[in-house]
Amino acid sequence: MIRTNPTRRVLVAGAAVALAFSLGGCSSIANLLNGETAARDEETQEVTEGGTVDVFSLEVGDCTGATAEGEVTDIEVVPCDEPHDSEVYHEFEMEDGEWPGEAAVDTAAEEGCTGEAFEAFIGLPYDQSELYVTYLTPLEDTWSDPSVADRLIQCMAYMPGEELTGTLRDSNR
Repeated sequence: MIRTNPTRRVLVAGAAVALAFSLGGCSSIANLLNGETAARDEETQEVTEGGTVDVFSLEVGDCTGATAEGEVTDIEVVPCDEPHDSEVYHEFEMEDGEWPGEAAVDTAAEEGCTGEAFEAFIGLPYDQSELYVTYLTPLEDTWSDPSVADRLIQCMAYMPGEELTGTLRDSNR
């Protein structure tokens, strides 16, 4: 049984995209709209202070606040020892080419997020785990825009209705 709750990942459409590029990137927009930018340890790159990051800046091991639904450009991250909703455990890029369609992107995300990478990070095969999977994926607009060329799929593990504390790495949950 596949337990997924796919979320879509895009840059804000229209005027906001133009504004983002004129300000030097999406993280500038996140800072303007959402306040504090998350702080990372210079050596380990672990989040040391919660805040927002551009979805393209998420890293494996990042713990996130409220799991986003719909189209997102930035997301709240917190240190993993603080209560959080999910953790990024894998990311991969789809092959270049024409937009394959939403169904193909979702299939690639499900296969890439519930396979070996899940087991390597969590410590159990997906079908033996109590955890659920969600993912951030490109949309046709971000895929087809040559200035973005978004092919990135980011996989996140979570437990519905439960706040997590600590990393899920090797949790065997």
